Amino acid sequence: MLSSFIGVNSRKIPILSLVTSKFSNVLKILKIKSVLSEVSILKGKNQLFSKVISHKTAFSQT
Repeated sequence: MLSSFIGVNSRKIPILSLVTSKFSNVLKILKIKSVLSEVSILKGKNQLFSKVISHKTAFSQT
């Protein structure tokens, strides 16, 4: 239902469809960037965690 409504709108107002497609692309890019930043934060936490574990195991072995 929504897609048919958008189809009618895009035939009437091509500028609107262009703007909405650009906006959706921007949203996709922002979502990808936020996901990537979350992943990098998680990687940093994992590295920190593994360093702490390696230190603890090194201390327990001596």
